[in-house]
Amino acid sequence: MNTLVWLVLCLQESEAPAPRAEPPKPQEKEVVVIGQRREGDVLDVPSAVTVVTGEQIRRSGATNVAEVVQRQAGFFMQSQVRDGYDVLVDVRGYLNGAGNGQRTLVLVDGRRTNNVANSSTDWASIPLGNVERIEIVRGPAAALYGDAALAGVVNIITRKPGKPAGDKVVHVDASAAGGNWGTARAAASLGGSAEGALVDIYAGAERTGGWRDHSDYSGRNAIGRVEAPLGGGLTGTFKVGHHGDSRERPGSLTRSEMALLGRDGSVRTGEGEFEENYLDAGLRQSLGDLGEASLFVNSTWWTSWQWDDAWAFEIDDESSVNSLQLKHVVTPKLFSREAAFTTGLDLSLERADGDSGSPLGTTQSDYRRRLLGIYTHAEIRPLDFLSATASVRYDRALMDLDRHDSFSGDIDDSRAFDQFSPHAGITARLVEEISLYASWGRTFKYPRRDELIGFTTFDPQLDPERANVYETGVRLRSGTWGSASVTGYFMRVKDEIFYDPDGGPMGWGSNLNFEEVVHQGVETEARFTPWEGIELFGTYTYTRTVITDADPDQEGKSYPVTPRHAASAGATLRFEGVSFTVTGRYAGERYLVNDFVNEGEELPPHLVYDARISYTWGNVTAFVSAYNLTDREYYDSGGISFGGNRFNPAPERSWMAGGEIRF
Repeated sequence: MNTLVWLVLCLQESEAPAPRAEPPKPQEKEVVVIGQRREGDVLDVPSAVTVVTGEQIRRSGATNVAEVVQRQAGFFMQSQVRDGYDVLVDVRGYLNGAGNGQRTLVLVDGRRTNNVANSSTDWASIPLGNVERIEIVRGPAAALYGDAALAGVVNIITRKPGKPAGDKVVHVDASAAGGNWGTARAAASLGGSAEGALVDIYAGAERTGGWRDHSDYSGRNAIGRVEAPLGGGLTGTFKVGHHGDSRERPGSLTRSEMALLGRDGSVRTGEGEFEENYLDAGLRQSLGDLGEASLFVNSTWWTSWQWDDAWAFEIDDESSVNSLQLKHVVTPKLFSREAAFTTGLDLSLERADGDSGSPLGTTQSDYRRRLLGIYTHAEIRPLDFLSATASVRYDRALMDLDRHDSFSGDIDDSRAFDQFSPHAGITARLVEEISLYASWGRTFKYPRRDELIGFTTFDPQLDPERANVYETGVRLRSGTWGSASVTGYFMRVKDEIFYDPDGGPMGWGSNLNFEEVVHQGVETEARFTPWEGIELFGTYTYTRTVITDADPDQEGKSYPVTPRHAASAGATLRFEGVSFTVTGRYAGERYLVNDFVNEGEELPPHLVYDARISYTWGNVTAFVSAYNLTDREYYDSGGISFGGNRFNPAPERSWMAGGEIRF
């Protein structure tokens, strides 16, 4: 990093300008971190970027973070219960539902939440009440973030310690809510300052009986954070967190089972206990004209126990990740033009130890993975209206997987993976509030443990997924009346991992690589304020994912689960403390999970309406939310199975009411 800084400074004008105070950003300028791993104007990022503010989250009536994310353009979600746990969320047609993890990297204050075993995020471990803002980049992000950022990055920013207003020493927020099926949740946060240090503590708990039989859930979260100046331009942060829960799984239903038991019944059940603990620590050092350097370290531990009644199958898992991130950012004048350089190093050590058992036998696995990532990112503005960016990253992963199966014996697998991920983009702003951009990137995802472990007879030798991505779009951001964007993309993916229920040497199912899959689509979103007190918003997503090189019975077929057409629209009305929001969500027809030959039935389209009304008086807010207002009967997801197609019915009409007080 120091070499890069030296080279940059050598290219500056021989007579450096005198240091000057940074001018304040215009109020309408939207600043994001996620697009370039540093703060920058959202209109200068050559990628599809969405920012969801805390106020928008509260007005939406969403009950968990997964719901907030899946309402954004390009994303789609499936689950059994829609209560924030066991939820799969992904973007741009990657939600094939076969347990292959996410192609979207999810960060919480810089900490990776994608699990070591399967790359998925446990959304229940991220309490919505502690979220201040969500930044989303759709598209290739491996050039900056490496593995798991194949299709995009979600950066969840939690409430930071804040200095109390006025003469207060501390500030307290408390909230409580309840609804159908014995649902209850409560949370409180306490913040304050002492001798320049800012402290914030959050605690929350929730429980629900679930809308279906055998879907009880109870969870708890506790988070503490300290931020303090250490002198000499050095700032330190420390954060510790805990999540624990117990959950039941109602399982999917056939049509005959629904006719016999009702849509809220349960036949094939399961349960589990999950715990996540983490510790983050960071240092940020101002270097004056040489920019800013930062260090971030994290340790996260997961434990889980799961039981499946249908197969009499039990799993015990322990996993952890220890990571270190070094980053340097400098923003010099380069030949009298604005420029920025970001250089960094990412190191991590992952492990996952699992024990599983069923009537077919037992399996023990030990998984280790060491990762090194080095990246550099450059931005320059050759003309006042033109911004160009270029990034490149090198990643190396060393993987060891030792597995003992009582049926097939011992299997030892040690492999090394190397990837280069370039990215280049250009953004034009002929008008201050409108930008047009085009970009190209190469992105990837390494196979994870759960993908590499086979079923009783062998472990598949999977290749990393790699993709070339072309993207173009136009964005508008106006502090006066709103924002809008349109994005078009084309992704040619090599070796995309999928689950074939008939794959493997004995035809019992296995993860395999497709030779080539093409993902393409259009994403639009808009948010307007035509009159004071009225806000209109909406999204539309067209997603087409086609298998272009595979076995003859699969070639030319569409990927399942993600609908080709999805949309949402809504409005918020505000008047003298009252806020009313109504939203409609549409999903088109889609194939069932694992139906890669497109021969089965399709899930029918559905349109669902939600609403929320709140009243704020001083420091107190009360609200009532209603979901699926028309009591629409539809399916959240479904899949092909040996005994016939099975479905996860979506919840019936429901409500939640509660309030928040700040003092």
